[in-house]
Amino acid sequence: MAASTGESQVNMDSRKLDGLMNLSGELAIVRARYSQLVGALVAEAARLKGLENKAAQARSRNDALSKELRAGGVKKSATACAEMDALLAEIASGLSRGDSSTLLHSLDELTGTLGKISGDIQTWVMLSRLVPAAEMLSSVRAQAVAFRRDAEVTVEDNDGASLDKRIAEGLSRQTAEACIALSERCGGKIKLSAANRDNNIFLDLSVSGGDFAPEQVVRQMAEAGMAQPGGNSARQTMALLLHDDFPAGTTISTMSAKLRALRDATAALNGSVELDFVSGAATVSLKIPLTLVIIQALLVSLGGESYAFPLSAVVEIVKTADGDIYSVDGNNTIKLRDHALSLVDPGRIIGITCASGEKRSGKVVVITDGREKIGVSVDSLIGETEIVIKSLPEHFAAVKGINGASILGDGSVALILDPAAIIAMAR
Repeated sequence: MAASTGESQVNMDSRKLDGLMNLSGELAIVRARYSQLVGALVAEAARLKGLENKAAQARSRNDALSKELRAGGVKKSATACAEMDALLAEIASGLSRGDSSTLLHSLDELTGTLGKISGDIQTWVMLSRLVPAAEMLSSVRAQAVAFRRDAEVTVEDNDGASLDKRIAEGLSRQTAEACIALSERCGGKIKLSAANRDNNIFLDLSVSGGDFAPEQVVRQMAEAGMAQPGGNSARQTMALLLHDDFPAGTTISTMSAKLRALRDATAALNGSVELDFVSGAATVSLKIPLTLVIIQALLVSLGGESYAFPLSAVVEIVKTADGDIYSVDGNNTIKLRDHALSLVDPGRIIGITCASGEKRSGKVVVITDGREKIGVSVDSLIGETEIVIKSLPEHFAAVKGINGASILGDGSVALILDPAAIIAMAR
């Protein structure tokens, strides 16, 4: 069956729809039980209000009794004592008949049940958005064959991998264009594969059959007068193709441009790209979260507001002191396991007002875009949580470093930080 949302459609397995229907039935039962509990709690609140009124009367009678005793009115005092005893007995009886603890226990159990149902609904909704990765790969194959009719394109999807429909739509064109650009230089034997692991989708592209070699990358950069790479492995050399300043006008500049476009599209989906050259084949490996609807995130506090880092982009968290921060070429840096790590202040990068100055002590969240790492100073850590991503309105599209928002459990809003954009702006 196809569920329509505007111009977009998702094919949904009827079993997934049945699962959602069953959960909606359970949700209706819980809602009815909640209504009963609310009625019971309202009645309990009214009863406690009555006890509060009686307690006020007891206090008033106590004041009157004190005055009578001071005035020596024994008869009136005895009457007041009897009346106050009766009030205290009513209060004691009311407290003994109280059902507050039972109601709170029931409410706690029902809240737990509701949380489980809510989690199941999220899972089923996420599954309903998934489409077979083979569909995207087949689209890439069709575009590659249309461009190069002699291409030998094979598609492997042995485990029936799936990915979010939005990811498939967002990456299909860039993957096809990168595939075509690679085939022009690296040969017409193309292999496409997909696999699901650890809540991620892995898309691999391998192109061989040509005379391309990684040394051509180094040679063309040298001819353009650019600095040579620090390492000489095939992976390090191929990674140079992703540099934004790769020389234009060379025989492989188009391939570099298409791979950078694929890198940027993948980073926008909280994913990463790795290049390599193995056994005569140029390889491109994409790692992307399984879904863009619900993600694990690290919540942090910046300037008194909550922000979220996608947990897939968080490498680690380190604690720093003023003495740990030093300047390199005017940029704050910390030493992490004998390696220098650039430290950025979100106030300088994306305009977030933080609690203290640029060299404040505190926590540093180390993030990555799949190629580089950078440390982001935060005021404090809130913790890990699962969040539902909400897209920002169109008039926020120009805001750099933010790629969405989420409503937290307390009703407040947390903006979702874009690690790839933060790293790019910090360069």
